[in-house]
Amino acid sequence: MVRKKWSLWLEDVETLPNQAAEEIRDAHSARKTLSAVHSALKGNNQELLRTALRAGNLTISPCTQRTMSKFYSTLLECKRKKEMKYSCPWVVYQSPRNVVAYLNIETDKCVWKKPKQFQLGSVYLSMKDIKNVISYIKAACDNKVAEQTIVRLQALIRGYLIRKRVSERRKLFQNSLSHIITIQEDKIVKVQAFWRGYKARQAFLSIFKQPQPPLSIVKHFAPLLEFCADDYQRDLQLQNLKSEVVQAIRRNQELSKHLDAMDLKIGLLVRNRVTLQDVVAHGTTLNDLVKSSSITDPHQSRGLKSLTKESRKLLDDYQHLFYLLQTNPCYLSKLIFCLPPSGSNKFLQTVILSLFNFGANCREEYLLLKLFRSALHEEIRNNYEKLSDVMMANPLVLKLVVSFSRQFAGANSLRTILGPLVDYILTNKALVIDTNPVDIYKCWRSELEMKTGKTSDLPYSVNTDEALKYEEVCKRLASSLDSLKMCTIMFLERITQSLPAIPYGMVYMAKVLKMALSQKFPKAQEKDLLKVVGNLIYYQYINSAIVAPDVYDIINTPPNFTLSALQRRNLASIAKILQFAAAKKGFGDECQHLMCLNNFIVECHERFKRFFKQCCDVEELEEHFNVHEFSEATLISRPVIFITLQEICDTHKLLLEYQDHIAPDPMDPLSELLEDLGSDPSLATLLGKHPEDPALRQLAKAEACLTLVNKYEDPGEDDTDINKLFIKAKELLVAILPCLHGCNLVEALNSSDTPAQQRLFEELQARRSQQPKPTQEMSVSLGTCKEHLKEHLRRLELEGMVSHRDGYQNLVTAVAQNICNKGRYRDSRRKEMETLKAAKLGLEHKAAFYQDQVNYYNIYIKKCLENLHTGKSSVHTPKRPGNKQVKSKLTLKYTAARLHEKGVLLEVEGLPPSQLKNVLFEITPADINGIFTVKGKFMGVEMEKVDIDIQNLLQLQFEGVTIMDMFGKAKVNVNLLIFLLNKKFYGKS
Repeated sequence: MVRKKWSLWLEDVETLPNQAAEEIRDAHSARKTLSAVHSALKGNNQELLRTALRAGNLTISPCTQRTMSKFYSTLLECKRKKEMKYSCPWVVYQSPRNVVAYLNIETDKCVWKKPKQFQLGSVYLSMKDIKNVISYIKAACDNKVAEQTIVRLQALIRGYLIRKRVSERRKLFQNSLSHIITIQEDKIVKVQAFWRGYKARQAFLSIFKQPQPPLSIVKHFAPLLEFCADDYQRDLQLQNLKSEVVQAIRRNQELSKHLDAMDLKIGLLVRNRVTLQDVVAHGTTLNDLVKSSSITDPHQSRGLKSLTKESRKLLDDYQHLFYLLQTNPCYLSKLIFCLPPSGSNKFLQTVILSLFNFGANCREEYLLLKLFRSALHEEIRNNYEKLSDVMMANPLVLKLVVSFSRQFAGANSLRTILGPLVDYILTNKALVIDTNPVDIYKCWRSELEMKTGKTSDLPYSVNTDEALKYEEVCKRLASSLDSLKMCTIMFLERITQSLPAIPYGMVYMAKVLKMALSQKFPKAQEKDLLKVVGNLIYYQYINSAIVAPDVYDIINTPPNFTLSALQRRNLASIAKILQFAAAKKGFGDECQHLMCLNNFIVECHERFKRFFKQCCDVEELEEHFNVHEFSEATLISRPVIFITLQEICDTHKLLLEYQDHIAPDPMDPLSELLEDLGSDPSLATLLGKHPEDPALRQLAKAEACLTLVNKYEDPGEDDTDINKLFIKAKELLVAILPCLHGCNLVEALNSSDTPAQQRLFEELQARRSQQPKPTQEMSVSLGTCKEHLKEHLRRLELEGMVSHRDGYQNLVTAVAQNICNKGRYRDSRRKEMETLKAAKLGLEHKAAFYQDQVNYYNIYIKKCLENLHTGKSSVHTPKRPGNKQVKSKLTLKYTAARLHEKGVLLEVEGLPPSQLKNVLFEITPADINGIFTVKGKFMGVEMEKVDIDIQNLLQLQFEGVTIMDMFGKAKVNVNLLIFLLNKKFYGKS
C-alpha cells in the first residue's frame, strides 16, 4: 500500500509525543546553557564558562588556558556589541530537527510561537553565536599549529641550504686562495681611492671657505683650470677696453672744458659788442668811463646770470651743488627728516620734484627712485619701532611715491587697470549693493507704501536685529552679498593680472619697503610684511581710485557730472571688501550679518598675498634703467633743471642749517661745496640787486635754468698696464704651478729645479703647444719662466698689489678664485665687456657731438670777431700788394705821455715821467680779426713789438685783472685799453 504525503498514520501518532518531548528538552537545555554562559561572562568566571560549555556538549579543542582566555574575550566582545546594538531579550534557537524555538533568558521561558515582543536581533548570545566563536577559535588554533609546523620545516630546510652553501664556499676559498688575495688588494685600492676622494673634496671645499688658501691646495686643483690662453686674452681685451673708455672720458672732459671756455669767449664778445654800441650811441669818452666806473653800484652787473667772474663762479658752484644733491641721495634723504613735518612736506613737493624734473626722463626717474629708496630706508630705520606703526603712521616717503606714481610716472595706469570695471559698475542700473539691513528695510517699506498708496503697518524705525527678522530683508541682503562677491572677484582678478600696468616705481618701492622692514624687524613673518606691502599697493594707490573715480580721472565724465549715491555706495562696498581682503580683516560681532563673508575674504586675501609677493619680485633700478658706472659720462647733453631762485636760496639755507647732520665730515664733498658758496645765501646775491630793492619779492619766483655739472668727475686712474701685468703673472703661475714645490710661492720660486720638474714642464709645454692659441711668454726652460714670474712680481710689489712677506698670497688667491668661480667669472666678464662696448660707443657719439660743437663755436667766434666793428668795413684786411697805405692810415699813434694822461698807460718801468713824451706807441690792426700789433719806439727807434688779442683782453677783464704788463715793462689799464680799441677801431662808421 502506498502512503500519501498528507496521510497521518498510527506510527506517526505514537512517535510525535516523543519527538515533541525531545524538542522541549533540547530547548530547555539550550536555554540553561545560554543562561549559564551569560552568567559566567557577567561574573567574569572562566571556570563556570567551561562547565556551561561542557554541559551543553560544546567543546573547545585544544582546551588550554590560553585558548580558553581567547574564547572568553571573544565571547565577551561579541556580547558587548550585541548589548550596544540590540534590546530584545528573546533568543532564536534552531534544534537539530530544524525546529525553531524562542528562548527568553531573563524569564527562563521557551516558546515555539513567535512572541509579540520579539525583534530581530537579541541582546543575548545565541547558540549559533557560541558555535561560530568556537569554530573561529578552533580554526585559529589549527592555523597556528600548521604555521608553526611550516615554520619549523622551513627553518630546517634553510639550515640545510646554508650549511651546504658554507661547505661549498669553504671549498671554493680553499681552491681559490690566490684569487682571494688579489680581490682583497683591489678592495683595499678602492677604499684608498674613496679616502683620497674624500680628502680631495675636503681640500676643494677649503678653497671656498678659506680666504687665503695655501699654495699646496691651489696647486692640487690647478689642472681644473686646464690652462686656456683664450681666457687670458679676453682678460687682456677687457683691460684694454677699460683703458679706452677711461681715455675717451678724459678726452670728452677736455672737449667739455674747451667748449665752456669758448662759450665764455662768445659771451664776452657779445657783451663787448653791446658795450661798444652803447659807447657809440652816447658818445662816452675815456674820462666819462673813468668817472662812471668810480661811482658804479657794487651790486650792479652782478647776479647768477651776469657775465662776471664772481657770478660765473657762483653759478658753477650752484650747478655743482645741485648735481651732487641729485646724484647722491644720502644728503636729501637725511635732510628730509631733519625738517619739521610741515617744512618737510613743502620741501618734498616743491624742491625735490623740481630738482628731478618730476622724473621726466629715464635718468631723472632713476635718480628720483634712488632718492626714495634711500629716504625710505632712513625713515623706517629711525622712525618706527613696531611693524604695525608703519601702517598706522603712513610713511612720508610712501605718500610722495603714491603721488608721483599717480600724477607723473603712471598717469594712465589706474585708468587702464580700473577704467573698464568702474564704467561697468556705473552703467549697470540693475546693480544694487546694500549691506545695511536697516537701509534695506527702509527701502522695502518705502516701496510698499508707494505700491499700495497706504501707510504701512510696519514700524518706521528698527534696529539691525529687528530688520533681519523680516524674510524680504534677508532675501534682499543675500542678493546684495552675491552681487558684492561677484563684483569683488571681477576687480580682484583685474588687479592681480595687471602687474605690468602698475608703474615700475610703485612696485619697486614695494620691494624696497619689504626689504627695509625685514632689516628693521628680522623676526617678522613674511605674511605680516606682505600686509604692509598690500597697504601701499592696494589701499594707498588703488583704493581711492575705486571709491572716487571722478576725482582720479578714471572715467570720462561730462562737465558738472556727479556720481549718484547708489553708484558711490556700490563702489565703496566693493572697495571695502577688497581693503579687508588686502589686510586680512574680517567682520566681527558688530556686523554679524556680514560674518558670512569672512571665508570669502580669506580666499581673496590668499590671491592678494600672491600678487603682493609678485610685486616685490621686480628687477633692480640699475637693471631696469640700464644704468652702469659710465652712464653719466656717456650723456651727450648735460642734465638741466628749472628751479626758482627762492628754492635755490631756501635749499642752500637748509643745507647750511643742518650740515652737521647731513655731512658732519669736513672732507665730505658737500662740505667743500658749501664752503665754496659761502654762508650768506640771499635773493639779492642771486639777482645782483640791492638788498632793499622792492622788486626782490616779485623776482623770487623767477625760474633759473641750471646746467648740472659734476665737479668731481674723475674716470679714475688708468691702471690698465698694472692689471695686464697681474694677468700675465697669473698666466705664468698657472703654467708652472704643477712643477713647483714649496710651502709658499717665494720658497717655490727660489728653490732649484730638479730633472723631474723640468721633464714635467716639458710635457706640459708639449701638450699646450697643440692648442689653437699657444700661450705667450713661455720658454723651454722652467727656470726662465720662474725668472719672468719673479720680475713680474717685483713690479707688482712696487705698485702695492702683492707682497713677498705673505708669499705673494694675493696672486695665489686670485688663481684660487678662478678655480672656484670659473663659469661665473666668464659670465661676469662677458657682461662687463658688453657694458664697456656700449659705453665706448656712447662716448664716441658724445665726442663727435662735442667736436661738431667746437667747429660751430669756432665759426661763431670768427663771425663775432668779424662783426665787432660798427662801421661798414672791417679794419682787419688781409695782406695785399696795394693795401700797405691803407694800413698806415689805420695805425694809431700815441705818445706815452698822452696815454698816461688818458689813464691807459700807468707807468713804464725804469723811465721817469719826464721822458714819457719821447716814447711812441703805434697800434695797428693785424690781418686776423681781433689781433692788434703794438710797437714801442723810443726817440724814433723801434724797441719792442707785441701782438695783443682782444679775446685775451676780455678774458682778463672777466677775471678781474685790471692791470697787465706790456713789453715786460709797461703797465697798462686793461679796461681802458679795451675801451680805446673799441672806440678807435670798432666804433668808427
